[in-house]
Amino acid sequence: MTFNLKNHTMAAHIFREQGGNSLDTTGIFCFASKTSSVLKCLHVEDDLKEVQGQAVNAVNGMENPCYFQQPEVYPNVARPVSTPVPSPLQCRRLIKTKRILILQVNNEDPNILFDLFIFMQNSLIVQSEVSKDFFNCKHCFFQDTPPYLNGLTEQNSVQICQRHRSMLNRYFFAINYNRIHRIPHYSAYLIDSFDTGGKRHGSWLLEPQLADKGYSGDLVNDNNQPKYRDSQALDEDYKAGGYDRGHLNPSFYHRETNVARLVTNSLTNVAPQVGDFNKGIWNKLEISLYNAMNDSCNFAGAKRYFITGVVPSSGRTISNDRVNVPDYFWTAMCCDSSGANDPSKNMMGWSAAFIGGNMINSSIWVYTIEDFLNYLAKLLSSSNPKLFADYNNGETEIRNCLFNQRQASTMVNGIIRDNDRFENKSLFN
Repeated sequence: MTFNLKNHTMAAHIFREQGGNSLDTTGIFCFASKTSSVLKCLHVEDDLKEVQGQAVNAVNGMENPCYFQQPEVYPNVARPVSTPVPSPLQCRRLIKTKRILILQVNNEDPNILFDLFIFMQNSLIVQSEVSKDFFNCKHCFFQDTPPYLNGLTEQNSVQICQRHRSMLNRYFFAINYNRIHRIPHYSAYLIDSFDTGGKRHGSWLLEPQLADKGYSGDLVNDNNQPKYRDSQALDEDYKAGGYDRGHLNPSFYHRETNVARLVTNSLTNVAPQVGDFNKGIWNKLEISLYNAMNDSCNFAGAKRYFITGVVPSSGRTISNDRVNVPDYFWTAMCCDSSGANDPSKNMMGWSAAFIGGNMINSSIWVYTIEDFLNYLAKLLSSSNPKLFADYNNGETEIRNCLFNQRQASTMVNGIIRDNDRFENKSLFN
C-alpha cells in the first residue's frame, strides 16, 4: 500500500489487496481534515455495537468523512465507474455501525506514498439476510420458484439470502438452513460466469442473524464466538470431527471475483463430508457438471441453475451431537434456454440429478429430475416434492426444466462415460 497525500481533503475508493493478507477479510476507512497533518484510518473488524461511541468520536471535527475526491483532482487515479459515492450522512451511519481500531499515519513520512485511501473491502460487504421464503433472492431459482420439499424444509429451517452490499446490492445465492441439525437442507445458486481470477479463501464465516435477527447482516469471521453457538455450526465443530467441510455451493463455480468465492465460505453452506467422497468422486461430479454447462449452456441468454442438498442421517453426528452428518449429498441442475437470444436455441435446455452416499468408495447415481423426485420423496419422507417449477413457453409445457430430452441424454451419457462409478438410474438413451 502507498500513500500520496496531495492535500488534506479526503479521497477514497474500493481497494482490493493483491497477494492476500489480513485485509482480505477486513477493510480500512481513511480520512483527513484540511487543517490536520495526520491521516486517520479506521480499521473495520467483525462486531458491530460495542464501540459506537469511539467511532463517533473519531469523526468529530473531521470534514466530509467519506467524501470521494473527483477523478480530475487526481488524474492518475481513476475511480472505478461502479464505485458508489456515499454522502457524509451515509458515511456517518456506516461508521456508527462498525467496530473500529484507530490507526494514525503521519502524511509527512517520506516512505508513505498512497494514491487512494481504502474504503470497503471484501467480507465487510459480504452479508447474509434471513429472508422468509427467499423474498429477496428468488432469482436464484428457476422461474423464481423455490423447491417444495414437504415435511423437510418447513420445520426448523430458515431461509438465507447471501448478498454483496455494492451499488447493485447483489444477491449471490440462497440457503435453506436446518437449525436443529446445523447443516443446510440445500443451497441454490447459478453459475453466472465462466471467468476465472478470484482466489480461494481459507477463512470461515458465520451468520449473525441466525442467532438474533437484531444483529447485523454482515457475515463475521468464525472466532468460535459463544453467542452464535446455539444457532449454527462453528469451525471448532469440524476440527476434531474427522470430516471435511463439504461445500454445497462450490467455491470454484464462482471464480469470477474474490468476493464471489468468499461468500461460499459461510459455514451455513457446508456439511460434514467424508474426505474420500469430497475430494474424490463428488469433486469429479462438480467438475463434470461445470464443464458440461460450459459446453452446452454457455450461449447468450442461457441461465445455469443448481440446487445442491443433503439427506440428513438418523443419528450420525460430530461434536457431541451438535452437527448432523448427512447420509447423502445430491445435486439437481437445470440449463434454462427459455431466454436464449438466438431463437434456435430456445429448446436446447436440459436437466438432470445426481446423488452419492457420504462414504468411502461411494458411487454417483444419475437420474432424470422426475425419477429423482420419486427417489428423494422416499429418502426424505416428503410428499410430492418439486425442485424446478413447470414452465410454459406458449406452445409446450416444460416440466422439470427438461427442454430437450436428446440433449439431456447426450450430456448425461458423456458425463457417465468419462467417470468411473457413475451409474445411470433413468432412461437417458
